[in-house]
Parts: sequence; C-alpha cells; structure tokens
Amino acid sequence: MKIVRFLAKSSVRFYILALITVMPLQAIAAPRSPAKVPGTSVSLTPPEGFQPSKLFSGFEQRNSGASIVVMEMPVPQEAIPKTLAGLSSPETFKSKGMRVIESKDITISGRPSKLLLVSQPAQGIPFLKWIVVMNEGDRILIVTAPFPESSSAALREPLRQAIVTLSWTTSRPDRLLDGLPFSFQTYGNLKVSGRMSNTVMFTKNGAKPPIPPSDPLLVLGSAHSQVQIEDIGKFSRTRLKQIPEVKDLRETSGQSITISGQKAFELIAQGSDLRTNKLLTVYQVIIATDETYYILQGMVPSTSAQDYLPIFRSVAKSVVLKN
Repeated sequence: MKIVRFLAKSSVRFYILALITVMPLQAIAAPRSPAKVPGTSVSLTPPEGFQPSKLFSGFEQRNSGASIVVMEMPVPQEAIPKTLAGLSSPETFKSKGMRVIESKDITISGRPSKLLLVSQPAQGIPFLKWIVVMNEGDRILIVTAPFPESSSAALREPLRQAIVTLSWTTSRPDRLLDGLPFSFQTYGNLKVSGRMSNTVMFTKNGAKPPIPPSDPLLVLGSAHSQVQIEDIGKFSRTRLKQIPEVKDLRETSGQSITISGQKAFELIAQGSDLRTNKLLTVYQVIIATDETYYILQGMVPSTSAQDYLPIFRSVAKSVVLKN
C-alpha cells in the first residue's frame, strides 16, 4: 500500500495506486447477511468463508488468496470527472501492468457505476480483479475483489455478485476509526481529516483535501509484508525512497526504537517538493510485526519542521497495536 502525502495532493495518482494493491485473500460458498464495512458507509454480503480483515476495510479469505477491499475517498469536486475517467481508462490500467478484460456501465445502490474485470500478476501468480467505481458528491467509492485466476470457476461469480449488490449510504461514516488495527492520540493542531481503508490522514485543524503545500500532512496506516522484515532499518530506508513527488531525499537521522512493544525504526530526511522545489522535511516510522508493518509518514515544509516534528513523533509514540 502506498502511504504518502500525495493521497491528499495528487488525488488521481493515489486513487489509481490504490486500485492496483493486491491484498491477502480466502474461499467461497453461500452468501451471508449484509455486513457493515467498518469505517465506511458501505454494507455488502461477502461470500461464505470471508472474514473481516485486520489489514484493510473489507473482507478476506486467506486460504484462497481472495479479498474484497473497500476504499471510500474524498475528492475535490472539480477533480471528480478527471478522477473517474482515469479510474476507467484501459490506458491507465495498462500503465500499471494490468489488462482490462471487461468494462461496462451498470447501476449499483441507485447510482451510475463502472464495473471492470482486470488481470494483474502478483508475485508471479496471475490474478483477476473485479473493480467497481462510483461517486456521490465529493466522494468516490472504489471496491476491488481480487482472486487467483486458477480459482476463477469458484470465485469469479460470487465475488462479482457481492460487490454489485453493495449498499452505499449518502451519510458519512458515524465512527470513522472503527475497525482499525491500531489506536493513537492526536497532538497540537494536527487532527484526523479522513480515512482510506486502513490509512488515516491528519491535517492542520482537520482540513480536507486538497492540502496546500505550505501545510503539514501526516498519514498512518498498515500494510501486508510479503516477506519477513529481517533488517527494519534497511527496509525503512527502501520504503522511504518510494515516496513520489519528492526529489533528492537525503537522510538526516535514523534510529531503532520500540513502539507498542514492537521493534520500529524512525527516519528523518530532507528533500524537495517536485512541484514547488521547496525544501521538505520527511518523518517516517515503521513498526514491524510478523505479517504486517505499520507506517507513519509526515511531511512539512522545512521552515516549519521545528514545530511539527515533535507532533509527528508524539503521534508515533502513541500508537498501540491491537491483537
């Protein structure tokens, strides 16, 4: 999962990155009762054997490698047409290593929607993925249901049925932080601005996107680790380099720490914003567990780093992982 400040600033890029993430998944039989997806305004009926995921908003079946991932995202009203066009463009998917097999317009939960079936390899295994895209006001809903191509006979239709019969209410989630695999405290003027799957965004006074380049941004989320993280310092430095839209990143400090009883690594770096060339200070903490890592990334213009680095660090130290 890409967890960066650019989910607030470069919405189209982040939403497309969100589509290509293949989550861990599991098998199928008769449908169950509709279930509310925690932290979202979506309810759906997952196939038999799917359980709520601890890694993302949705359901998974680890035995089969299939999942249903719900991402409900705020988008500036003026960016809605471009974002929707990008999320249904075969060229967009092709640029991310995916091939569109089917694409059609349907109605879901009373709204015009796009239903796509795409193919995408993951760790050398061919996957198929159902994708539903729709919008309501200044929100876009993306629901993905990836599954191994080898299990298509068993999973393809039950997963399609699950996502095309979902219910999406017009109200905002009552309890935005429900179902997160961690808890935290807020400090200073950084307040929770929104949530995308298991990623929480903090902005100055809780401002909604787009966030001006002069403001700080902090994100906190969880991701599945495909391999055991043996060297957390090395992993953290590699992960730091994956931040887009920041150039000339150079580490200024790095140290091993402990958070919530788990090994963690804190990095501070400086770089330049690709758009403005202004100097940025980047703060990153990664907490490693057996199959999951938790990542906190904060960015702020270096002129304000003295004010916000202590706040970023306080939020990181407050994180408590849930069992």
